[in-house]
Amino acid sequence: MRVRNGETEMCILKDIRLLDPDMESSGSLFVGCYILQLILHMPLEMAPHLRALATALIRRMQSCQIAGLKSSLLLIFARLVHMSSPNVEQFIDMLITLPAEGHENSLTYLMSAWTKQQVEIQGLYQIKVTTTALALLLSTRHVDLVKINVPGHLVESTVGITTRSKSKLVPDQWSWMPLPTKILALLADMLIEIKEQVLVADDEDSDWKKFKMEMTKMTKTCYIRLINLASYVTDFLIRFSDSDRQFLIIYTSI
Repeated sequence: MRVRNGETEMCILKDIRLLDPDMESSGSLFVGCYILQLILHMPLEMAPHLRALATALIRRMQSCQIAGLKSSLLLIFARLVHMSSPNVEQFIDMLITLPAEGHENSLTYLMSAWTKQQVEIQGLYQIKVTTTALALLLSTRHVDLVKINVPGHLVESTVGITTRSKSKLVPDQWSWMPLPTKILALLADMLIEIKEQVLVADDEDSDWKKFKMEMTKMTKTCYIRLINLASYVTDFLIRFSDSDRQFLIIYTSI
């Protein structure tokens, strides 16, 4: 992807306009893919526009009712986290200074929406990028992360059968937990899910040689990527617990 340096600002301004809450959702879906390409191929040129882009993304997310669009916007934030590495703390500090309607700041809103939406994100690449970005955020041990409470688990209704009309009147009820606890839970759930998928694949044919022959090239690639993601998450949790065992004990016991 080739964009001249002088054209970068124009591209970003166009992208921000397409992220306007008053624009059609289809436009925002399209621009999300384009922004990802800019982040991947022109990170240095994107850096000066990070604040304006994050502001536009937060506004669009707050007005969005389409799960697929929200997931695509979260993927952009995940890429911004990776782009900010090894200075992820600075990215967090920036989000704290950005407003978000109905929330203390953009960081509070983003982490609440992200951790709630993470299980709905589809696609191995998208899951990998967002999962590893959550790990990067947690690894900063930023003091403001522990101050944020996010939706934990759905609370089961005690009023019997809930009809569609009742569900509209009574929104889902969530438990609340500290953000670090939720991220650790999401990482653990990811490992369990990968293990289950690998076991299913292995059970289909105990003969590994025959299994490899029957797998398509795409399937083998996905299988390897799943294993790599599991290895990354496992290594991260081991390093994280070894370096800050007290932190892990406190927030996994809540």
